[in-house]
Amino acid sequence: MAGATRRLARFHEAVLHRAHCVMRDGSRNKRVPLLLEAISVADETDVWMEAIRLTRQGFDVELSSQICDSPAVSTQNYEHHLLWCGRGISSNKHSQFLEKLNAGQPIRLCGPDTRVTLS
Repeated sequence: MAGATRRLARFHEAVLHRAHCVMRDGSRNKRVPLLLEAISVADETDVWMEAIRLTRQGFDVELSSQICDSPAVSTQNYEHHLLWCGRGISSNKHSQFLEKLNAGQPIRLCGPDTRVTLS
């Protein structure tokens, strides 16, 4: 069991390292800016793997991986805003999402679990 935990930790560190490398490359090459905001996470590695995937698809990904009640603040202007839902989306966050969507902002839900939760 301890060996499996260590292997998972090493895998997570490898994913973080790779994500930082490809995200730095995306920023350097002035790709299309995208904000990836984690609003619920089941496995922290998943959101970083999504950042790698999006970067490889031609985006300059800025990842806000800290989950908090207030919306993420980007350091740059972005053309796309994705909300990562690893364990659902709270009704409060869903309301914020709908307000932004109805205002015409470029925002979408993504991740393995986009259902609205009670919390």
